[in-house]
Amino acid sequence: MTKSINIKAGENLFDAAIRMYGDMSGLLHLVEFNNVGFTDEIRAGQVISGDDISFEKKTVNVILLTEIIPNSIEVEAGQSLFDIAVQEYGSIEGLFHLTQDNNLSLTEELEPAKSISVRTEASKQNVVDFFKGRNLKPATGLTPTENEQLKPEGIEYWAIEYDFVVS
Repeated sequence: MTKSINIKAGENLFDAAIRMYGDMSGLLHLVEFNNVGFTDEIRAGQVISGDDISFEKKTVNVILLTEIIPNSIEVEAGQSLFDIAVQEYGSIEGLFHLTQDNNLSLTEELEPAKSISVRTEASKQNVVDFFKGRNLKPATGLTPTENEQLKPEGIEYWAIEYDFVVS
């Protein structure tokens, strides 16, 4: 049975999955069913459709996931899940696989040398081949020193008696 919802102002696909299915487990289904990407913008009033997923289907999906995760990689210094998604899947659409397969949140900071499970299929193989062929590993994270250097400065950001002392 197909069901649909109208997108509310400020909602994204993650919100739609939670509203439609009660949790994030339906996100991949919504992406496939509506032929959209994880990062595609959706508008207020847009109709998103999905099938009525039963508990049995979810159980089968979880069992299948464990069978298709034969590889693991080591996290390099400065890498985030976004970096690894591009490196291993060719786009950030691999984020869903990484978070689900490794029980991680999207914003979790990764420790260098941590082992991450990755799947063998890539959504954009040419991007994966580019990184592998040149032995590149994207690492967009900042070191604590670099992060401190980006701290805003000036009168607009200072607090009296904290950053700025009046004498």
